Amino acid sequence: MRVLIFCTLFFMILFSCKKVNRELVEERYSVGIVSTEVISYTSTKAVIKVRFFVLDSRNNGKLILENISNNIFPEFDDLTLDSVNRITTPFKGNSSVAILVTDKYYKISYESFNYESYIRKILRSCAPTNEVLLSEVGLKSDVLSIINPGFTRNALELDLPLAEMMNNNDYYEPIDSLFLCKAIDSLINYMNNNGDCQNKNIIIFGGENSGYYEQFYDLNLLYNKAILNNVTFHDFGYGQLSPITGGVQSGSLNLLLMGSRLNDIMTGNFECFESVWTDSVIFNHFQSGGTYSNSFKIKLTTNYETIEVPIKFSYYIKP
Repeated sequence: MRVLIFCTLFFMILFSCKKVNRELVEERYSVGIVSTEVISYTSTKAVIKVRFFVLDSRNNGKLILENISNNIFPEFDDLTLDSVNRITTPFKGNSSVAILVTDKYYKISYESFNYESYIRKILRSCAPTNEVLLSEVGLKSDVLSIINPGFTRNALELDLPLAEMMNNNDYYEPIDSLFLCKAIDSLINYMNNNGDCQNKNIIIFGGENSGYYEQFYDLNLLYNKAILNNVTFHDFGYGQLSPITGGVQSGSLNLLLMGSRLNDIMTGNFECFESVWTDSVIFNHFQSGGTYSNSFKIKLTTNYETIEVPIKFSYYIKP
């Protein structure tokens, strides 16, 4: 009897001392913007449809099961939440996917996240269902460099070229993004001539200067060309190009989880949240052809912590 009691107490103590798995929010979830679209606007008010995701690794990388409406709120007083619902995006079909990298020195030297692994995750999640392409922004004499073998459905063919592209840098002369928009223009031409799919996507890994240099380029030209050729821009960096075509904007937290689902976002039939927000200002501010930003927060919880995650979104008022 004493032995039985002793064993019971021993296992109770052992169980109570067992280390609890402290699950972090940044490991379990991935959040980001699927698309933004201006529904209506005046000079002092803009109503924006914002589609976003909160992916949960515990739910096979799909949308979280919880009701998000109780855990979403604006970060600033000038933004008001009008509605939020679960929706499934329209099916767009197989796609031609081009990854465009610029300012590699910045990414390698200052970013703690391994973008090479992230790009490789995207390539492998897209192929072989879709064709993929790797490219980079060059300099004035050659603004776009297509990495061999061009479009392919075998992502393994791009493993070595990706590693060489991301690591062969001049560490004293970082490639800046002065010619980013011209490179995108050339990339659209290349996709039209060499791509197989009508659904075209350009994933832009922009450097720290890309947002600055875009002001020297007429974004309306890119907008019109992208719309005419059924091209959607997706931004992962400092660019402001994704809002003009309603593409994915930079995500946060578990980016590898996001990379595994990016193909589903581009193809369509993707379950996400659709919210409607009203952005208001006192003085005349909103105008045709302008790009604007705001942000909201989502409260996410694990067995270890609760964090309010800010989600910044940009939107474009079409001319």
